[in-house]
Amino acid sequence: MKDTLVIVNYFAGWRREVPNFWHDAQGDWRPRFPGVVPLLGEYNEPETMDREIVAAADHAVDAFLILWYYKEPGSAAEKRWGHLNAALPQFMASPHAARLKFAIEWCNHEPYEVTDDARWEYCIRSWLPAFRHPSYLRVGDRLVFKVHTAPGMVAELGGDVAAARCRIARLRQAVRDAGLGELVIAAGGLS
Repeated sequence: MKDTLVIVNYFAGWRREVPNFWHDAQGDWRPRFPGVVPLLGEYNEPETMDREIVAAADHAVDAFLILWYYKEPGSAAEKRWGHLNAALPQFMASPHAARLKFAIEWCNHEPYEVTDDARWEYCIRSWLPAFRHPSYLRVGDRLVFKVHTAPGMVAELGGDVAAARCRIARLRQAVRDAGLGELVIAAGGLS
């Protein structure tokens, strides 16, 4: 086993439909900056994911840390930004998935906060299929999961540190109940 893991963040904001991250106040910025357009594909589509997995695996990357955002099911935010979670199912469905590991980074900053227990349960149900995938990253036989910002998690719960601890405990228990073992949970410090 290697002593160092090379993990690359994976953001799925690049789609054909507008709104997307190819557009700013002046419109599509790609013609203004042609040197920064990705060579493996401009859009988060299955074919692009396939090429990115192969390229990453061929160049010493061990895993993608896939950013995941909560959006209220059926909400305007889900309709507008639902594609931000496209990378997770695309990775899991890729015929190249066995070549690379992946893990989830739950992006819990505004406007993607999870403010009540029902939403937290929705998140857990959404993550469990990924945790079951054979390419999900494990370190020391523990699944790896990242909270984007620990202070943000506390803030979205009205400053209640005990409530944040309960949420983490609930996630850990759901993983155990699913027969998936234990979690290593990392967290960012900025909100």
